[in-house]
Formats: sequence, C-alpha cells, structure tokens
Amino acid sequence: MEKSGNPLVNRTMPAYAHTKTRPDGSPAPESEWEPLERHLQEVAKLAGEFADAFGAKEWGYLAGLWHDLGKYWREEGQP
Repeated sequence: MEKSGNPLVNRTMPAYAHTKTRPDGSPAPESEWEPLERHLQEVAKLAGEFADAFGAKEWGYLAGLWHDLGKYWREEGQP
C-alpha cells in the first residue's frame, strides 16, 4: 500500500461501524461486521436526502459522513 499523509488511508487495521453477535452472545465473524467507510457513505447519502427537504443537503451529507468519524481515530489495540 502506498503511504500518504492521511491517517485514514494508512490504517493497518480495518475500522468497523458495527459488530455483530450471535444469539448465544458470542461474536460473529468479522466478515459479517459493517465496515465503517461503507456505513459513513450510506448514512451521508441518506442524511443529505433528508436535509434536502429544508435546503441543507450538503450539510446533511457532511453530518452523516462525520457522525462516527471518531471510530477511525482509536489507537490500535484500544477497545
């Protein structure tokens, strides 16, 4: 992977918006978890559509894009 100055691009571990657990409480495999990047893009699109009703489509999009951004900034190894 090519290095850039963007810490979001240089992540060595994937970031997830949501994890899943099985009915017995054990964790589901990572393949069933929701990747954070996809989640942020989908929420941004929906939030922009909702905000368009009152003339703030771009602001809604940005709010949706940023709403979980802090999940990217956790140091590796932190819960």
